[in-house]
Parts: sequence; structure tokens; C-alpha cells
Amino acid sequence: MNPDKFLSDLSQIYPAERFLTQPAQLTPYESDALTAYRVRPLAVVLPVTQNEVIETVRLCGRYQIPFVARGSGTSLSGGSLPVEGGIVIALNRLDRILRIDPENRIAVVEAGVVNLDVSAAAQPYGLYYAPDPSSQPICTIGGNLAFNSGGAHCLKYGMTSSHVLGIKAVLPDGEVVQLGDESLEGIGPDLVGLFVGSEGLFGIALEVILRLMPKPEIFKTVLASYSSLEGAGNAVSQVVASGLLPGAMEMMDELAIQAAEAAVQANYPPGATALLIVEIDGEKNQVEEEFEQLLKEGGMTLDDLRNQIGEQLAINRLLNETVFSKIEVSESKIKGYYEDNEDYFEVEVEVNKKDIIKVVNELRVLYKITFSDFFL
Repeated sequence: MNPDKFLSDLSQIYPAERFLTQPAQLTPYESDALTAYRVRPLAVVLPVTQNEVIETVRLCGRYQIPFVARGSGTSLSGGSLPVEGGIVIALNRLDRILRIDPENRIAVVEAGVVNLDVSAAAQPYGLYYAPDPSSQPICTIGGNLAFNSGGAHCLKYGMTSSHVLGIKAVLPDGEVVQLGDESLEGIGPDLVGLFVGSEGLFGIALEVILRLMPKPEIFKTVLASYSSLEGAGNAVSQVVASGLLPGAMEMMDELAIQAAEAAVQANYPPGATALLIVEIDGEKNQVEEEFEQLLKEGGMTLDDLRNQIGEQLAINRLLNETVFSKIEVSESKIKGYYEDNEDYFEVEVEVNKKDIIKVVNELRVLYKITFSDFFL
């Protein structure tokens, strides 16, 4: 190992502006989003072509210099932490979307393409890329592949591994391989599945064949707050036990709620100990049926609802534009508050607590009422 000779040879592959060796240039690459751990790399290179990546890996092999591939560095697990005495190969500039094939519902992209950009490119064809990590406006497909990233919609649509059909990769010894292809039907060992989630240990993905999905016709979402984490957990069990497969289902505990409020002022229901967010998507008729099934826990029917609150709501004369500032629920009552100019109104209905999601939805559908939040 001769680091000086290695750096000299490496500089022949990259121009000065894409070959970083100065301390100030290296600092941003010392860690990913897990900033508690830092290692300063020997150098950072910014390839713009696949051949530059291949040449770099082969040069590292010749000099026995360790390397780490890096995307946007959004990982919270130290996955792109440099190895001491090694280099970082930053792939953000390998960002070409090579092909969108709407007939076969695939996209061929380079590893540095941003996750959300794939869906943007597929949108004119009524398609999108399903895996949606929380960092999808900035994280890259290469990073998603390395960590087998998921997201809120992985409950229904699966992790990244469910949407990668093929990978062109350079192995640590510099060999370039093609794993998988454009077909949904694989033959032999699932080498793509082996590579996805390997955190770069098997090599660097250069080009990825992604499976695209038709965009759902409609979405319906419920946000429910609970006085205990156990209550939210029980609700999750009930939804799963019912046989429903929501597009997304996320639960937030009190600490996560507080963090979100502090960071982005999400305006979640104050005092909530746990939140459950459930989304159903698909064709309109299917979603309507599944939404009713989601809300169905027995109790109040639509006719019951009309009889109990229709007369009270009619007084307001704003049935199509009412905005409730708050919905409160006790063990036996649902109480809504709204303002009309300077007047403050209150509507109270007897209802079993387990029926709250259904009741709130029926209010929304029946009177086209907007609920800013509700409490359980």
C-alpha cells in the first residue's frame, strides 16, 4: 500500500474539482446523518460516469485501498462512514434516468438518481416508484438499494428489494456484472435479492432496473390520536386482523410526536400520547369498500347519525363549509367545536368510543365537513 502513489494515480482519473483532498473538502464526508461517528477519508472522488467508478474500484484493488460508496448521506446507521485510510466514492452525480418504459412498467436509472425523481419522470405515464423513505426528496436509488429502504408504504408494496429487477454493479475486484434483468420472473439464485440490502459489501451498483407501479386512483387517510400507546397498538392489530392491507400505516409515540412538532410544527392533536395514520389507496370502488371495512367496528349507522345530529347541524347553515377547530371524544360522546364569524358552536353526540373513526368519516361524507384534528 502506497497512499501517495495511489492518490497520484487517482488524480489522473478526475479533474481537480472532482478530486477532493483538502480538510475543508473532506469534512462533509466524514459521516452520514449519524454524526456521532466520524472518520476522515484519505480522499473523496465525484465520478460522473460509470467508467470512472469502475476505474476507481480497480485502482483501489491494485493498491489495496478500502473504499466506501456514498449517496446523499441520509443514513442514520453509519452506512456510509468512511474506512480509515480509505476513500469515499460519492455517486450523486451519476444521476441519469436512462429510460422509462411505460409498457413494461420499468425505469432504468443510475445509482445517484434521487428517489422522488423516478416518480416525477414516470408521472406522465400514470406510473410511480413505490418505495418512499422519509428522505425520498434527497436520498438516492443506490443508497436505497444498499440499505433495502422501505417507507410508510412498505406494508402494502414491500421494501426496495420488491421493486428492483436488475442491477449492473462493479464488484470489489473491479469485475462488472449484470444481476437480474427486466423480467419479473427470475431464473436460478436470487442474486439481486442478495445484493439489495448488503450495504455495499458486495460492490457498487451502477445502474438499476426498477419496477414501476400504476398510480392509485384515489387515497383515503385517517389520522387518529390515542391516550395510550397500547390503544394505538391494539388498533393496528384490529386493522391487520380484519384482513385489510392499507397502503400505509404508521404509528408515532409521544416522543416522535414532540420531535415532529419541534421540528416542523406539524400541528398534531395536543396532548396525544400516540398517533396512528392509516392510508388506503387503489381504485375508487375498492377504496370505498375497504374504507368502510376499516371504519366498521359496529355501532352507529348513517341513519342513526342523521337522526342524532342532523337537526343540530342544520342550525349553522354552513353544512358544506364547516371547519371544526377541534373534535373531542370521551367514552360516550363525540363533541365538535367550530366558529361562525364571532359565534362559537358546539355539537355533541352520544357514540361508543370504538366507533369514532367511522363517525368522523360519516360526518365528512354526509356534510362535506373538514376536520382539522380529532382526539380519542
